[in-house]
Amino acid sequence: MRPIVYKTIFPLLLFHFLTLPFLTFAQTWQHQRGREPDQYSKVFALSAQHLFVTGYPKIALYSLNSGQTWLPANVPAEVDFTVSHFLNATTGWTVNEAGQLHQTQNGGQTWAPLPTPVKGYPQFVRVISEQSGLVMTYDEGVVKLYHTQNQGQTWAEADTPEGLWASDLVMAGQTGYLVGLNSIMKTVDGGRTWQNLTYPVHASGSNGFYHVSFIDAVTGWVLDHDNKALLHTTNGGQTWTITALPEDILQNPNLNFTQMQFQSATVGFLVDAQQYIYKTTNGGQTWAKVLDQPGQHLQYLDVSPDGRTVIALSIMTPNTVYVSTDGGDTWQNKRQAFLYHNLMGVTFLNQTHGWAVGDAGTLIRTQNGGETWENINLPAPLDKANFKKVAFADDQHGWVVASNPNALLATADGGQNWQTQTLPAHPQGTEYSLHHVFFLKRAAGSTSPPKGWAVGSAGTILRYDGTTWRAHTETLGIAGMLYNGVFFLNETTGWAVGRNGVIAKSIDGGQTWTRQPSGTLRPLNAVHFTDAQHGWAVGDHDYVLKTIDGGQTWRLQIIPPAFVSHFFDVHFTSPHRGWVTGRRDSHGTILSTTDGGHTWTETEVDNRTYAHSFTDLNHGWAVGRNGAVYRFTDNATGANDQSPAPFTLTLQPEQHTLRNFASTIALQDSVVKAKEWWETDYQFTGMGNSYIEEFAERFEVSGKAAVVGVVSYHTGEVNSQSPNVAEFNVFDIGADGLPSRKLGRKDVWYKEVKVDKTSMSTTFNAPVPVENAFYLSLNFTDYAHGGFEGDNFALLHTSTPDLPVTMR
Repeated sequence: MRPIVYKTIFPLLLFHFLTLPFLTFAQTWQHQRGREPDQYSKVFALSAQHLFVTGYPKIALYSLNSGQTWLPANVPAEVDFTVSHFLNATTGWTVNEAGQLHQTQNGGQTWAPLPTPVKGYPQFVRVISEQSGLVMTYDEGVVKLYHTQNQGQTWAEADTPEGLWASDLVMAGQTGYLVGLNSIMKTVDGGRTWQNLTYPVHASGSNGFYHVSFIDAVTGWVLDHDNKALLHTTNGGQTWTITALPEDILQNPNLNFTQMQFQSATVGFLVDAQQYIYKTTNGGQTWAKVLDQPGQHLQYLDVSPDGRTVIALSIMTPNTVYVSTDGGDTWQNKRQAFLYHNLMGVTFLNQTHGWAVGDAGTLIRTQNGGETWENINLPAPLDKANFKKVAFADDQHGWVVASNPNALLATADGGQNWQTQTLPAHPQGTEYSLHHVFFLKRAAGSTSPPKGWAVGSAGTILRYDGTTWRAHTETLGIAGMLYNGVFFLNETTGWAVGRNGVIAKSIDGGQTWTRQPSGTLRPLNAVHFTDAQHGWAVGDHDYVLKTIDGGQTWRLQIIPPAFVSHFFDVHFTSPHRGWVTGRRDSHGTILSTTDGGHTWTETEVDNRTYAHSFTDLNHGWAVGRNGAVYRFTDNATGANDQSPAPFTLTLQPEQHTLRNFASTIALQDSVVKAKEWWETDYQFTGMGNSYIEEFAERFEVSGKAAVVGVVSYHTGEVNSQSPNVAEFNVFDIGADGLPSRKLGRKDVWYKEVKVDKTSMSTTFNAPVPVENAFYLSLNFTDYAHGGFEGDNFALLHTSTPDLPVTMR
């Protein structure tokens, strides 16, 4: 594989084009709705109405109505809720796995860092007062207990007996109790010093004290898990009485208590991991089964200070939250309150009024900027339809497109009522489904009819003339043509994008269409223009394209390093400032730019994002998986936004300046590490195990140059019917010496890859600027199912740089 490289004389402007860093500017994305934790980690009943739940990965939710609805907390990226504790309904502390503490003063809705971390992996945190608290850690095989008296500014190690080990810790003011295997300890000075307490030793000689609960400084209970008994004290541990657990509880051969909590001298709860919650109303003398959930792994429980609300959770998939509002006598499964269907489309009319649509008949609206959302109930079968997009021409007239069943809904009264509109038949009689709808905005009080377009499968393009939808088909010669997005600048000029990298333009209101060269074979999902010249299109496999000449030419935009699976939406408020939404594995990604896409800043969010809407450069919303809604705010003016002029090239042939990277490079080890433990490392180069192989060679060139294409040689067999795509990519080189930003790209159908050992020339859509060194790669996507014979590929380096590089 050998690049076609020309020595280039660049004007000064190109130097800036190559060397500007990625920009950052003051902006925030706030998580407003959606996102269930993959696994719950803790629950808190801060009051009868105020509940708080933490989960993995790095998620916290709170409810202000006893679990009827839940909102996401504003959680800094470094907060992971390894251990957490609340002093009261407002003040709480949490510690991440690195020992960094954060505090909330509004019941978990927002969190701020405390100044000084503790050393070691946290086991417990207990808040004693606004200023004081305890953190137990495990550090290099030793358990340590730290206390602070100044809100985490400084920490001191507590004076504890040798061999400290604790299963549970409870504080009641300055008095506290630690329990563990054969150990009950007590403090009366806020955790600075601890003494062992005497307790009744079981006949076996061993006591497994796993859980402790005190309602004040002197009255409490300790659960001897190993011997299935309760120890009870009313004098601060000076003396203890033993109560054996009832026989009906002990008959469970898999008994495993995960939580004990007493709310008063008489009322308490025991949680059995298998499936039960038990309640006592006589201080532990007898117990009644109040919750029975077979197959659930019940883990945590908390009781509100007034005893009215009890919250418990299961960590068995699917995770479940149970809430009782009558003191634990009856329970409701509140998991559904966490679950939302995917949102696929969104539009905001102004900074307060917006609409979003999604799977399973989801049609919701907000009148307060997304703080709360109202469900719109629809009749069958629309209540099961998968809504794709929503568009409003003004505050009264809106449309929604759906599939399964295929439908187009309209409202003429601001969404109070929705009716299905009759869809025209496909000109060839083919069944089709709609994927996108777009309407031009109308000024308030306008009497002109609304103008809109909808696109979908089978080459379908619908035009709305104010009263009727009219059908048009434009397949552009592509079998099964699917349009994913449409945008019109005015009543005559618009663009549609879709399968096979199609970009089509109309200058007569959508009656006729002409294809424009995109340089990609990948599906494109959305398109947006700010004026007749400046436009952007985005799609699968990292594609962000830009035009400055109305679409006559499209240039690949350079995005931040690493793969993003797909981009789904794009919007610009000016030729310089814009946003792109998409996904990166299970996460979402939002890219922003203030220089026309020359450089981008990435914001990662918890959920994949499928669509967004902006009312101006300071207010926007993005929606996505699990019903997620994110709100964007900024205080920008845009006065300093500008885009660099496109570079020009003066090409002069340059010989003998290229050389291959050392043949000893372990291409199979060149990976980008995943951010989370459950994700897979990205295989940038070398052989992997996902049937997606990308091979790269490093080349060096003196000074600045432009890669205009690739000459490659291949041998093997390929199925001429394969629908898959191979990619030739040009990367710059990161600090680690591996491929970093993708500078250029060209797609080739598998069936067009020559495998007869003769040269194959592939030309990029536009010359790719490089400087000093770059990587050239060939990416075979899903070759195992794509028709290549065999399942092994390798790069064969030649000793002479001018000789061809072969691949098989």
